[in-house]
Order: sequence, then structure tokens, then C-alpha cells
Amino acid sequence: MKKLLISAIAMFACDLSQAQTISSAANAPRSGDNYQLKQVQFFPPGDEGENVVWDFSNLDPYDTDINREFFWGQDSMLIRTEQEQLTKYVLKEDSLLCMGYENRLTSMSFSKPMVMMTYPYSYGNSISNPYEGIGDYCKRLILKNGGTLIVEADAKGTIINHEGDSIRNVIRVHTTRLNSVSMHALSDTLLVDDSRMKQEIEDHYAWYVRGYRYPMYETSSISFYDNMQPVSCIQKAYYYDNEGIALVKDEANEKIQKEDILAQNMNVDIIKYEFHKTASSITLDYSLDQNANILALICNSRGILFGRNSTRQAAGTGYQMKFDIAHLPKGEYILYINVNGKIYNEKFFVK
Repeated sequence: MKKLLISAIAMFACDLSQAQTISSAANAPRSGDNYQLKQVQFFPPGDEGENVVWDFSNLDPYDTDINREFFWGQDSMLIRTEQEQLTKYVLKEDSLLCMGYENRLTSMSFSKPMVMMTYPYSYGNSISNPYEGIGDYCKRLILKNGGTLIVEADAKGTIINHEGDSIRNVIRVHTTRLNSVSMHALSDTLLVDDSRMKQEIEDHYAWYVRGYRYPMYETSSISFYDNMQPVSCIQKAYYYDNEGIALVKDEANEKIQKEDILAQNMNVDIIKYEFHKTASSITLDYSLDQNANILALICNSRGILFGRNSTRQAAGTGYQMKFDIAHLPKGEYILYINVNGKIYNEKFFVK
């Protein structure tokens, strides 16, 4: 039995499986999105590079849900709220800019904003940009921030998720924030006193999965220093679970998921068949591993159609499709078989 998959379909499916890119249409945050993250034990980020496998199947969840919400604020700012902090963004052309943040104690506005992402963004891309801002602490102290933000798409591969499933087409984005902090009384000069400087270094990892707008897994590790002397370190990790995903209506990513399912189905042999020919007929005996739409055509090299049969069958065995060829002119023919988008061909001759 000979099976010839049409090469163009195979190439399309292969390209699709490798085409993970973080794009504005599929991954930029949107006003109105509101979803939950599950906090889990902190875990190391793993390797960088290509074809990495990250095994997250043994993560222990905490009894903590984090609610994350986006909405439009004043001056066309996109606001993200999370754990009593409000962060302000601007989507400008192909870039996502962080303009500042507010929480119970601190307010900060960046005169040089952080460039959090540029679209489209693929494995190997990197951004490095300085930022600076000024704000207040408890409305009593002047607070100045400044430093460098580095964003790198440093790895791609496969996740084994917390349910044990393998998820392909993953890009990991590593964001490093190097921040210096100074605080002064309102009556003090604005000159920076180096002896009173504090530092923060944050490593943030986000795992983006093709077909989902927001990272499926995230870790954050923030180290605090007082005049370059280490003081403390806060480490947290989260995952974006199925219940959280269901809260976000996302037509762009639903379309991507359907395309991927179609491509995956086209690469899976769900039919097992035997081709038989006699002088008067050809017969296809087959079984199906999944429900399938089947189209079979008989045509010659000039594209003339001599027979057609279509059916939908449930997964099962003992199926048969038969064609009468007793009256076909002498020559070469092809039986074309389309099973849920995957193509098979059988060549035969009528003498």
C-alpha cells in the first residue's frame, strides 16, 4: 500500500507548528480582560536556547489566587490592577510602554518609560533601554527611580504542564530590571545622595504559548540592596490555569488554536486502509481511529473526474468504499482520498 501526502499541506503544517511569534494582535494586553493566576512554589527557570523542555508537572499550588484586570484609564492609559498595585501602560505603534505605577505607599511616573515589548517578537530578539522616573513615598518623600530594562526572548521549546500534558510552541521571555532608588524629604535638594541609594534587581520569566494571549507561567525574583549590600529577596511564581483562560474571550487566539488543531489532524494518520483492485472494481477497506469526513475521487492525468464518494464515519472498523471501473477507458488513474484534510493517493491502471 502506497501513501503519498501532498507536499504543500505537509509544508504548511510544519511551518505552522514552528511559527510561534508574540504579536500585537494575539498577545498585546486588552482593556476588559480579567483573569486569575494560581500562585505556586517558586521554581528555577531552566535552560535557554532551542528545543528546551520545561517540566512543570510537579509544582505545588498555594491557596492563593491572583486577579489581574486591564481597563482604559485617563489619557489613553491602559491600566493593569493586581495585588493592590496599579500599573500604567501605553500601546504606541509597535511597542508596549510602562508609564508608571501606584500602590498603597508609592506613586511613580516615568519620564523615560520602560519598553516592555515590541511587536512582533520572536526567539532571539532582545531590547535594552534606560528608564527613569520620579514619584513619592507616602506623599512625604520624593522618590526617584532609574536604571535599565533588558527584555530577551531567550528560549523556545515545550512545556509539560501541571496536568502532565505536553504543550509545544512556547517562547520564554526573560526581563531583567536593574533599578536604583533614592528618597528625599520634600524640603531636600533634588541632588542625589549616593550614600542613601538603594538598588533592586528583578529577574522575570514569562512563558508564552501559541494560541494564548497572556503568559501561561511566570516567575519573579526581586533582590533588594541598601548601598549595594544585600537586604532581602522576594520570589514568586504563577500559572494561568484553564479556569482563568476561560474568562478571556479572545477570537484572535481561538482562531490560532483551531488552525493548530487542523494542522495537527492533518499530520496524524487516523485511517488504516487496504486498497484492492479487480478488473471491474476498486475497493477501499478501512478503519478509523477518530470520527472523520472522507472524500474519495477517481480522476485521470488530465483532471477529468470519473467517480466521487463522500461520507462521514464514526471511529470504528469494518468500513468499505467501492467504485465500479468496468466501463472506464484504458489508461492511468488516481484514487484521491481526503481524510479530515490529510491526503492519500493510490495510482492504478485500467487495461
